This record gives sequence, structure tokens and C-alpha cells, in this order.
Amino acid sequence: MAQEVGKSVFIHVSPPDPSSNLPAHVVKAQSNSGLTDPQVTKVLNKEFVNFEATFGSADSKLLARKYSITEFPTYLFLNPDGALVHRVARNSTNPQYYLHHINLFKSKRTGENNLSYYQQEYERGRRDRAFLKKYMLLQKDLGINVSQDLLEEYVNQLPVSMADSFPEVVFIHEFGPVVDSKAIKFARLNGEMVNKLYKTLPLAQRVAINNKIIGNTSRQAIEHNDRALALKGASFARGTWGNDYRKAQRTYDNNMLRFYGATNDTANHLLSLITYYDRYYMPVSVDSVEKMMVGEEALRETNREKHEEDIKAIPKGTTRETQTVVRISKSSPSQSFYSNLNNAAYQVYLSGTTNEAYLNRAMAWSKRTISESPKPAYYDTFAHLLYRLKFFSEAEAMQEKAVELARKEKVPTTYLEQELLKIRQRKL
Repeated sequence: MAQEVGKSVFIHVSPPDPSSNLPAHVVKAQSNSGLTDPQVTKVLNKEFVNFEATFGSADSKLLARKYSITEFPTYLFLNPDGALVHRVARNSTNPQYYLHHINLFKSKRTGENNLSYYQQEYERGRRDRAFLKKYMLLQKDLGINVSQDLLEEYVNQLPVSMADSFPEVVFIHEFGPVVDSKAIKFARLNGEMVNKLYKTLPLAQRVAINNKIIGNTSRQAIEHNDRALALKGASFARGTWGNDYRKAQRTYDNNMLRFYGATNDTANHLLSLITYYDRYYMPVSVDSVEKMMVGEEALRETNREKHEEDIKAIPKGTTRETQTVVRISKSSPSQSFYSNLNNAAYQVYLSGTTNEAYLNRAMAWSKRTISESPKPAYYDTFAHLLYRLKFFSEAEAMQEKAVELARKEKVPTTYLEQELLKIRQRKL
């Protein structure tokens, strides 16, 4: 549409609904936005094709993966050809905030420092080293994963002597070269430089480098259904834990579990799933989970109080006073413990397996979730597993419990009731 009408594109990746446990002024700030001010909407409607990706939607998830979005709201400004030019992640009640970023986008769009220019030059055949480096850095700054082909092209132009350059070795590592690729082999030719990297860089930077290598390797292995590469990537991930052998092995197993699931290798996925959750989840005691939860709640409370103090410390009348951002991070082990266990049990059901040994293991996981953290979804999983094992009456009773609990918690029951009807009619 943007190409047809000759306009740029503005994408609003919205945040989740304000949490009820946040301070009132934070909820209010998240709910109000200068984005809807008439002077802002006038410019957006006149000069852009506008699109909102609602938090949690397929569009939002796709954009989050493509542009590494972890802060909400995020605003993306693109050229009509789809090239990202500018991004910002923060809500403000001040309309001038948005007008400023619209103008910033325009200034970037008209210069050479934008992806459209670099993409066009690249397609024309430009491959000099300085150009490729700028192209990669611009993609990195915009949160775009740099393709491994582009990284390989850059490395292929480097003289061997550059393997002795510490800044160059760090530069290559920061783009997450795939395990066993030419890029990572070149970057690790000089062992002293690699040792220096892992001894002198800040911990956060070292962790980010390792995660990038692991993530890129995993994605490439899945994309090409390359089990050998997946094994190498999992081995690299295991090695990042040093002498912590349990965490190292868990990381290895988790990487291979993800690979088998993503490549639809049902036999290996089911076997890995059963082994993984029996080994790393079922032995964990209730007390251990509760201790983690208490510790994390205390940390959340400390962070909440710190956030309130930070808000109070901002001088009144400044734009920053009314800016908010929601950062989404991976769930902590205790927060996701029962949810993960339930999801794993349901994955066994979804696999379509009739193997009673596998189904019984999944039943044990599901039974634990409803005994220690009863939720409608957990009863629903338990009911489905019972049905697969042909315990129809028991399955019906558990699904009725799921519906009853959902009504008490005032959450939607339509899906649960539909599944209950299928169970009763023996049509699940």
C-alpha cells in the first residue's frame, strides 16, 4: 500500500494492557499517549501508511523476532520499500515527542545513512570492506539480525593479519558467527585474542556474544534441518557454562529439544521431551519452587520501589516525566515452572502419540501442576491426556473442573466448554 500511494510506513507495536499491580501513575502514563494528539495524527495520516501490531498478536510476534523488540511500545518508521530507517521505544504523553521522532525519521530518510541506500548499493554489486562494515553496523543499530552471508562476505575480504586485531575479533564475534562457519574460524584463529575477549570484556557483552552465536547457529540448523550443526551449536552452548556441569548439560539438552521440536522430528522430540522434564523438572521440590517465588517477588518489589523513586526524581515539566516503557524479558524459572510443565504435557498430547509410557509420564507432570498450582488450563491438559488414554469419565470430570475454576476466576470459558462437549460426545 505504501508503494502504491508513495508514503512511508509507521508501525506501532503496542504494549500489553497496564498491569493492575503497577502504581496508579504508571498505569495512567501507559494508558495516555501523545500519539493520539490531533497535531500528531494529522501528520501521520497525511504522510504515512499506519499500522498497529497489538501485543501478543501474530504480527507483533513476527515484528519482535525480525527487529529484536523487547520494549513496548516500539515505533518503527520504514521507507515505502520496507527498509527500516528509524525506531524508538517509549510512550510519552507529550505530542512533541512524536513530532520530534517523525522529523528525525525524515532527516535520516533523505541522507545516505539509511537501509534503503545500503540495500540498493549492495544489490548493485558494491562489496568493498568499508561499505559492508557500515551496512552491518547500521542493521545492528536498528535491531536487525545481520545475515550470516553478509558476515561471511565481510570476513572473506579480511587479510589473515586481521585475526591478530583485537577490535576486529570483537567486531566479528558481536554479530554471532554460526558455529563451524568461516567467520567464527577466522575470528578464533588467534587463541590469545579469544582469551582476551572472554577475560576483558564486560560480562554482559560476553554473554550477549555467546547468546548471539548460539541463537544464530540454532536458527540456521533449524532452517536447513541440519542435525550435525544443531549438535555443534548445543555443544558450544554447553561449553559456555564451564565447570557447572549440570547447567551445561541442561543447556545442551534444551537446545536439542528445541531443534527436534522445530524440525518436526516427532520421535526424537518426544524422547527428548520425556527425558528433559523428568530430569530437570520433576525432581525439583515444592519448597525449592516456593523459595524462588518468594525471592523473585522481593526483587520485583525492590524494582517497583526503585522505579517510583526514579519517577519522583525527574524534574517536573520535562518530557521524560511522562514517558513509560514496558520491558519484556524471559520468564524466571519459578514463574514459568508450572506453566512449562503443563505445556510439555500438552505437547505430548498434541504429538498424537498413543504410547502409554509417554502419556503416563505426561500425566504425572500434569497431575503435579494441578496439585501444586491449580489453574483451568492445567485441568484442561489433564483431561485431554485422560481422554487419550481412554479414561473418558475421568476426562469429563477434569474438564468440568476446568470450566468451574475458570468461572470462579472470571476468565473466558468458551474453549473449555467446547472441549467438554467433545469429550462427552467422544469426539475429541
